[in-house]
Amino acid sequence: MSKATESQPEAGYCCPVSLQWVSDGDVDGLIAAWQRITDAESEIKAAKVELRARILKLTNHLKGKTRRLAGSERSLLIEMPGSGWDQSILKEAWFAYPQFAPSYLCLERLRPRLREIAKLQNMTGAGDFESFRKILLSAETDSTTTAKISLAKVR
Repeated sequence: MSKATESQPEAGYCCPVSLQWVSDGDVDGLIAAWQRITDAESEIKAAKVELRARILKLTNHLKGKTRRLAGSERSLLIEMPGSGWDQSILKEAWFAYPQFAPSYLCLERLRPRLREIAKLQNMTGAGDFESFRKILLSAETDSTTTAKISLAKVR
């Protein structure tokens, strides 16, 4: 290991977890820094999962894909994941009720026309329409992704 001079510092790395300087030639030190960062990363990930749940609990009463949480100094922008739609049920509705399907479904990959579905949720009708409505609304599934949370602004 060479000694650093005042004009040329020794090459190395400052571990952001321990704030310790590790020279490039210190293999054990580099491995230890890697381990500290990996351990901290796991702890941070677990903490973010818990914080996400606590933040979402504060906005559960709100509806819509985009929600906001405002504190006195900071605010968060929360983008909720969209729900999925069961393709087999959508296809069943398409073929069973061709007179209604084009108004509420698209054919690229059967997907609902969300604006029309929102209206459909508050509609009622006779016989076939009501059967179609029930089938279509039963195709919505819960999202399998988590909400995205980002710092909106610092006041």
